[in-house]
Amino acid sequence: MRKNRFSREENSLSTISVLDKKKKLTSGKENILHKGRLGRFSEDASRYTSSTDVDRRLLPSVIKVNCAHVIMLAEQGIITRQVAREILSVLARVPEDLKMKDDLEDVHMNIENFVISKVGSDSGGMMNLAKSRNDQVATALRMVLRNELAAIGIGMVSLEKALLGQALKHTGTAIPGYTHLQRGQPVTLGHHLLAHFDSLDRDFSRLVDCYLRTDLCPMGAGALASGIRDQSDSHCGIAWISSSARKFAGCCFFQRFCNRSNLSLFPDYD
Repeated sequence: MRKNRFSREENSLSTISVLDKKKKLTSGKENILHKGRLGRFSEDASRYTSSTDVDRRLLPSVIKVNCAHVIMLAEQGIITRQVAREILSVLARVPEDLKMKDDLEDVHMNIENFVISKVGSDSGGMMNLAKSRNDQVATALRMVLRNELAAIGIGMVSLEKALLGQALKHTGTAIPGYTHLQRGQPVTLGHHLLAHFDSLDRDFSRLVDCYLRTDLCPMGAGALASGIRDQSDSHCGIAWISSSARKFAGCCFFQRFCNRSNLSLFPDYD
């Protein structure tokens, strides 16, 4: 009797499992992030763990990082050029207003989901070979920050030019110079403006130093302690980070590709 009862329970559980799998397959809503390990999150949990609302500004950089990585995988013979072409063609078509799902957590998984929905998991799943979201997000953040720093620098240079222009116009315009909130000695307006120029120029040098520290590529570090690294000098152009704590043996070949957003610039893969 007990054996039959266990048998019926097992059959019931087996039937539920089959139906559940069938439902996932037919609905096409299987979560590529958690799959069967954690099941589907509640909406509240998905919203709490999601960063999609702030990730949108990373979208162009994440696409470029993925393009660069796929090209490297093909050149190293890890994936076929046909698979690379399929993935790159989809990455080139990712819409700027890509609708992101909270249950996929972030921009990285949403892009992967978009690619897999177009070419299937057999090809689309190859996109993340030999990389992690850890090194990918670190690289994408640096690319965005690099652009922001460059934009700030351009604005600072414009302001410095304006200050110099006004200083030249007022080399003979006398004004009182103050020290300790009291008039100290006569100066020219041009002299006063140059003081602000010098202060701004010191800030600009700090910005340049910040840019150089940001312009490093952690790709190849994988989840923590490195993955593969392309040895081809033709890909170099961005320094790779080396940390005694994490042993970032990151690859240094991404600058050439990360600066290109048009698939037509990849003639071997179009």
